[in-house]
Amino acid sequence: MGSPRSVLAVLVVSTAAALVLMTAWGGPAGRLWSMLVSSALAAVLIGVGRRRHRPRSRLPWQLAQWAMALLGVANLASLLRARGGDLEGAAAVVGAAGNGVGWAMVFAAAVVVVRRHATRDAGALCEAAITGSTAANVLWAVVLGPRLQEAGVPAGSRAFTLTVITLVCMTLGAIVQTLRTAPAGRPAFGYLVLATSLGLVGQVAWPLVVPAGVLVGPAWVYGTFVAAYVAVACSALHPAMAHVDLPGRSVEQALTPLRLVYLGAALLCTPTITAVRQLLGLPADGFQALLGSGVAVVLVLVRVWHIAVLRARAEAALAHRASHDGLTGLRNRHAAVEALRAALADCAAGGPGVAVLFCDLDGFKQVNDERGHAAGDALLVGVAARLRAATRPGDVVARLGGDEFLVLTRVDDPEGAAALAERVRRAVVAPDPAAPTPAGTSVGTALVLSGELVDPDAVVAAADASMYADKVARRAGRAPAAPSGPGCPTCTPA
Repeated sequence: MGSPRSVLAVLVVSTAAALVLMTAWGGPAGRLWSMLVSSALAAVLIGVGRRRHRPRSRLPWQLAQWAMALLGVANLASLLRARGGDLEGAAAVVGAAGNGVGWAMVFAAAVVVVRRHATRDAGALCEAAITGSTAANVLWAVVLGPRLQEAGVPAGSRAFTLTVITLVCMTLGAIVQTLRTAPAGRPAFGYLVLATSLGLVGQVAWPLVVPAGVLVGPAWVYGTFVAAYVAVACSALHPAMAHVDLPGRSVEQALTPLRLVYLGAALLCTPTITAVRQLLGLPADGFQALLGSGVAVVLVLVRVWHIAVLRARAEAALAHRASHDGLTGLRNRHAAVEALRAALADCAAGGPGVAVLFCDLDGFKQVNDERGHAAGDALLVGVAARLRAATRPGDVVARLGGDEFLVLTRVDDPEGAAALAERVRRAVVAPDPAAPTPAGTSVGTALVLSGELVDPDAVVAAADASMYADKVARRAGRAPAAPSGPGCPTCTPA
């Protein structure tokens, strides 16, 4: 048991056996016993599937197993009610509770499964639930509601039936959408769609074909519930059940005009139904208006909130890309210059001094030539990480382009800038597996003291000139002379 064919065989054979039991036994007892046996069998088979395939998330299958057990209790209560006696009243209460909580657990299991996919498909899943809720509203207003009112079904029973059908429709919509975007678990989702669809058919058919107050309905209605129970068990037995909680492909969720029209129509559905009934002189269903409008408003608000979150994330990502280097994640040239401009303005107003370190990697071209550009990119990413580690939290580290980096810090003395430059040099020289030899760096420093007004371009140019002086001096094996940058009062190589 566990192969796709054997699972399908379980569905066919179990359903056929239940129908044979109904026919052979005959009468209400055979139908109720077939429901009881099939729900108990489904609970056992779900447990077998859990132990055989060991899914990463056991909660949805535990909920499904408990749901089948509770529906079995409800079926047992129906059997006791059909026999009559002193337990009839208590059986009615137990049956209603077991049926309601059982279907609620089926819905909860679907929610747990669907939630795993919500990170990639949240908008579409919410819209699928909205579609299910709207379909339940229309189905109730056109078919079920009037029929139950004419039959004199109490308002509480009608409210319970509408709630169950709404939950089933929302579950069906969400599972169908998940099936479309999660190929790994598609066979298991297919059985869940079948089970939910059969359960919906049974829930809708029962009040239409079974008179109020009658405990036992036609055999074919019981057959839909039996097949639904077995289909849930087949979903757990199929090998794909281990993959139902794996997120599927991402879905684009832009707020298009068509989506806006759809969300607006979903909000107007229940008020429109209520208004049309009043215009036709028909009694309004207060619970339907309350439940339908409440569910639609909540789901639409969730959808709009999700769209707002996506928009905020997109704007944040766009702003990040505009101010940061795509390879290393450091600030880019524009963001570094803006940070330097703000620091210099504060410095001119009497704030702490500003030190700019201009870094250029030694031997970077050799890495690209000998190991390829992928190795060069890996080296740049490693250097960026080590520069972050060598600087203080408030310092600005940026990649200006190529193998050039800039570090901006607030210091009040040349010794502090020199100490930072030495830390940067030691960090960059650390061995890197991407480079054929340990990389080095030339560092130039430009220092602006507190109270001095200097143009940002002049500071960067002075640090750049100091870096080249440092590079020439290191190649010649001598200490470089201190260059003087235009407009920069203190510019010394590290």
